[in-house]
Formats: sequence, C-alpha cells, structure tokens
Amino acid sequence: MTELSNWERQELIKQLAGEERRRARAAWRVLEPAPELWEPLARDGDDAPHVRRILLDSAEQLTDAVLMACLPAVTGDRLRDDDDLMAGVRLTLASDLVRRWPRLRRSPGTT
Repeated sequence: MTELSNWERQELIKQLAGEERRRARAAWRVLEPAPELWEPLARDGDDAPHVRRILLDSAEQLTDAVLMACLPAVTGDRLRDDDDLMAGVRLTLASDLVRRWPRLRRSPGTT
C-alpha cells in the first residue's frame, strides 16, 4: 500500500468534508418540508446523531423541543464519560454551540 503525502492527505480530507456537506444539504432538503418529523428523528434511532447535526445546521428554524432532542449532539453523550480529555472536548463543544444558539441555555419548559 502506498503511503499518502501530507498534501494528498489534506486534499483527501477536503474532498471528504465537501462530500459530507453535500450529503447534509441533500438530507436537509428532504427534512426541511417535514418539521413534524424532526423531533422523533433527532430523539431516537440509529441515525439520530446524523439527523441532530443536520438539524443543528439550521438551528434558527428549530423549536425548543427539537433543539432539546438535538442536545446529545451538543454534549457529546456518546463519548466516554471517564475520559478527562473527552470531557474537556465536550465542554468546549457545548459552550461553542450554546454561544451560537442561546436557547440551549434554557431548561425545558422555561420561557
């Protein structure tokens, strides 16, 4: 197997990121006209983590209930709990996302 050069690795990463953005936009085009599905899809199922990330890209259009269903994407609930490094990463991610979407600061049921 041939090892990739640094430049080739960077180009591959760019291509993969572009492909991920294209897929997310295509998924949003399917999800956007069906807001009644957002909360159930974000809350449960094998694809919920992907749905959460796609929905959070359009957070300004989400209800509080949908935002709360997306909260595991913010807090990194699937990351290892006993790892201090990952706890720091989760905290940083959560604080960045709360800055972007201040409604995440509120508890469910508050106005």
